[in-house]
Amino acid sequence: MKKEIEENIEIIYPVKDFLKRNVKIDLLCDFYGEANYDFTVNRWISWIVNSQGYKMKDLKTIKDNDFLKSVRSEIYNTYSHMNALTFLLEITIEDYFRLLEGTYKKIKIDKKVMCGAFDSWNGSGSDLDIKLEKDITINKKNINRILLEKNGSKYDYTVGQVYGLVGSCWFDDYKVI
Repeated sequence: MKKEIEENIEIIYPVKDFLKRNVKIDLLCDFYGEANYDFTVNRWISWIVNSQGYKMKDLKTIKDNDFLKSVRSEIYNTYSHMNALTFLLEITIEDYFRLLEGTYKKIKIDKKVMCGAFDSWNGSGSDLDIKLEKDITINKKNINRILLEKNGSKYDYTVGQVYGLVGSCWFDDYKVI
């Protein structure tokens, strides 16, 4: 019976529907060549501070700002020296493939997306609670790695594996450009 079905029925997979399904990813960034130093330089701090319109000196001088407080907390609560700025996104499979293949120029991420310092190599990180004031645009050249939450990687831990977060921590507020 199975053989007759295989020989006489053509199965057409709904590829377009499949590509519209969502997957959860951890988007790890590399600013100013941090990956060349095993992410021990922590240049992501100045990048994120500047992206929100502040200067590094503001981290010490402005005390009553939620964004700057959250960056300070992220730094103080980091348990590893190899952290990459990481964004938790829920994206379509189609956009996932676009990111992997590099057929985009940048990705615009909404300010409410969960982000922070994460060490995928040692399975560590910080609060993942930077409170952005503005949306962020990340150029293709600044994306170091994309970890698929379901599988992870042979050499990396995912945020889900380390923190055991619920699915609602990954936001779908982004645009691949």
